[in-house]
Amino acid sequence: MFTTLFNVIAPVVLCLGVGFVWGRSRVAYAHEFVTRLIILIGAPCLIVSSINGSSLATNDFLTMAGLTLAMMAGSAVVGILVFRLAGLDVPSLSVAVIFSNAGNMGLSLSLFAFGRDGLALALIIFVTMSLTQYTSADLVLSREGSLARRFARIARQPLVYGALVAFLLIVTGWKLPPSLARTTGLLGDMTIPLMLLTLGVSLARLEAGDWAAGGLIAVTRLGGGLLVGLGVVWLFGVSGLAAKVLVLQSAMPSAVFNYLLALKYDRQPGAVASGVVISTFCSFVTLPIVLTFLL
Repeated sequence: MFTTLFNVIAPVVLCLGVGFVWGRSRVAYAHEFVTRLIILIGAPCLIVSSINGSSLATNDFLTMAGLTLAMMAGSAVVGILVFRLAGLDVPSLSVAVIFSNAGNMGLSLSLFAFGRDGLALALIIFVTMSLTQYTSADLVLSREGSLARRFARIARQPLVYGALVAFLLIVTGWKLPPSLARTTGLLGDMTIPLMLLTLGVSLARLEAGDWAAGGLIAVTRLGGGLLVGLGVVWLFGVSGLAAKVLVLQSAMPSAVFNYLLALKYDRQPGAVASGVVISTFCSFVTLPIVLTFLL
């Protein structure tokens, strides 16, 4: 068991470590370029490639997407209750609890723990959470701008089209021609290593502050998120690999993208950055425990 657990956790920790050391050094990291590369090319290709190589049915796709929405709704309720009782800024801090690191860490751990089938299910969670985050961020955090402009922005996201192509492949049962399958596979395979390196660099360079609020974010995200994930699995009778992937994703730390949103809209960026840092480093202890039960 220890060997299996080590083989799952070690690649993630080592890649994060490389990124963290890079972030602490004086060597420049093309953060904006790499992020655009992931969002515009890598992630959409990874979605299409993974779904193309899986045996998921339409019902699997829709069910996992619905369960993800239920999981986010539960996390929202927990976050609102906790921060309202603590007398803190509910909208700003709740977002850091709702949106977990389903991409950088969630995809890699799902792949190493459960293989390509686990990655395909985790990608549905990632896509659902990402699209929800893109659509709701402006609505919740922005103080200005029209609703039409906000929805027009999501229509330009390549992730949307990657998800649509993946869904089309599932519904029709079609498979990509070998040349396209190899191309999307090659481009998609760069995504997870780049995500982990970028996360490490981001953690090294976050400007954290308000550690008390950050600690509360971390506890609510890790502990509350896991309880919500277990509740969703029990409530909807989810079993097998889907249940394991859902529980693992529910235990992820807060996503770095939450900090970028908080910084963009000036909504408690110091506290959110602290929450991201604390929850990520605490997850190095909590995730092995969760994986021990799941494996």
